[in-house]
Amino acid sequence: MAKVAIEILIPRNSIGNVIYTAVKPEVEDVKSRRTHVTLEKKGQVLTLGIRASDITAARAAVNSFIRLLHVVIDVSKVVEDGV
Repeated sequence: MAKVAIEILIPRNSIGNVIYTAVKPEVEDVKSRRTHVTLEKKGQVLTLGIRASDITAARAAVNSFIRLLHVVIDVSKVVEDGV
């Protein structure tokens, strides 16, 4: 079994709420039997937890969720800056 925890420090709580709200449905809709994903928000820290039956499934989930988080954070910055 492979376990991964990714913690993200969010500078402002409002952006943390946006990121959590955007990513949570994807976390709840993981279709793999080999992977279980959780997302928690405590204050200004978002924690993405990935538990997989093997390292290949863990790597795939990590790559997918890091990519998704990157897109959500970038879009949040664009919206916030009004660009």
